[in-house]
Amino acid sequence: MNPRLHRRTYVEVDLARLERNFHTLRKLLPPNAFCCPMVKANAYGHGDVEVATQLELAGVKHLGVGLVEEGVRLREAGVRVPLLLFGIFEEFSVDTILENKLTPVISHWSELEILADHVPFGSRFALHLKFNTGMNRLGFDVSEALQLRDWLDTHQQFSLEGVATHLLRGEDAGEPDSDSGAQLEQFARALGAFQGLRFHAHALNSSAAVQLHARDGRLSYGMRPGLALYGVMPSTRATPKIQLEPCLSFRSHVVMTHRLNVGEAVSYNAIWKASRPSLIGVIPAGYADGFQRQFSNSGEVLCRGRRAPVVGTVCMDYFMVDLTDVEAASGAVGPGEEVVMIGDSHGENQGIGLEAQLGADELARRVSTIPYEIFTRISERVPRHYRRSDGVAGMT
Repeated sequence: MNPRLHRRTYVEVDLARLERNFHTLRKLLPPNAFCCPMVKANAYGHGDVEVATQLELAGVKHLGVGLVEEGVRLREAGVRVPLLLFGIFEEFSVDTILENKLTPVISHWSELEILADHVPFGSRFALHLKFNTGMNRLGFDVSEALQLRDWLDTHQQFSLEGVATHLLRGEDAGEPDSDSGAQLEQFARALGAFQGLRFHAHALNSSAAVQLHARDGRLSYGMRPGLALYGVMPSTRATPKIQLEPCLSFRSHVVMTHRLNVGEAVSYNAIWKASRPSLIGVIPAGYADGFQRQFSNSGEVLCRGRRAPVVGTVCMDYFMVDLTDVEAASGAVGPGEEVVMIGDSHGENQGIGLEAQLGADELARRVSTIPYEIFTRISERVPRHYRRSDGVAGMT
């Protein structure tokens, strides 16, 4: 074990799988179409620097961040590919944006005014414009498109690199009378104001791209893949025609075991009591690491490829699992035994089949949330290991 790892609770990210997912998604688009993988929120918990670096090596043309700070972090780490900044910014941020060559996706007139005060005539500064077509979060109103075209015509230091919108329900894309269809009609109206200019039009998130490809194979707009990039199939109503590989696993080990008699309790408030003689394993991970408290008495982990239930209240640094059935099936279980919170059992006990997998989508359903939250809640105090098919690539 790496000497830097004082506690054997860690995330493992397979960069080879990440790269394969990127190429799988990129093939859904025509050649040279816009594709901007999203690496905001620490690359959905996978590690932004390592993911961005790998994607840059894989040939991405753009990457997307949500915060100025995220863009600065990637620049300081040596990432040189164009970085699209999707978040709103204020005047005190503009120098940082310019210094780090971030490409803003503009949603409000105030942002244009700030840029106009700081980017001199004679420069050539690329930007994207975002339109609100029904999400009602960020973006210009479609009725402002012609006014924006006039603004660009009178501010020659700015070049329009892209026009974007955000779908509120990508899984219905391509269906009759769908929300996505209505939004894309609005988006087409906005695009008409920029005839004669060469720019990227991008609107598709992971679910919309996979849904449209499954229905008719045609993607008319550029894509900003997020969840699918990291190997989780997004929600669609059509049967996907592509295969994605989960990139992240979340692992720990047993540090202590207890033999409980019938009626003995586990953890805070005694919400679980043994109904039989039980073997309880203590796992050094808790809600401070992103193993959510909602998994108390409801979650599961893998041990030796078998499922073991979480018992009692999940603590800040620890949670407990019932290993009684694992021991009965495969022999004594003690400290040092690996447990898997997300992922698979490294090929052990293959005969068990699907039980040897715990995906982020399944965990999300258990606690009524989404895989995005499962990933992004894994805290930064959990070290990330990076590996390719040829072995471990490093750790942060």
